[in-house]
Amino acid sequence: MHLGKGEYYGLNEVGTVIWELLQKPITVAQIAGEVTRKFEVSAKQSLADVLLLLNRMREANLIEVREQLGKP
Repeated sequence: MHLGKGEYYGLNEVGTVIWELLQKPITVAQIAGEVTRKFEVSAKQSLADVLLLLNRMREANLIEVREQLGKP
């Protein structure tokens, strides 16, 4: 639920896993890796799906995306 808008958002099983992973700082690559492992999908498909969902969440102001600075 987005408290500011009073809107509810539903997530499927994969989306729920991603949401739970987002409860602490985590990289997109780590999320995609976990999705690949748990749901036995290709790394390429996992990354595409994760990026799509994260972008939708960001556009709805449900998450904040930060660049990882200072890492090689």
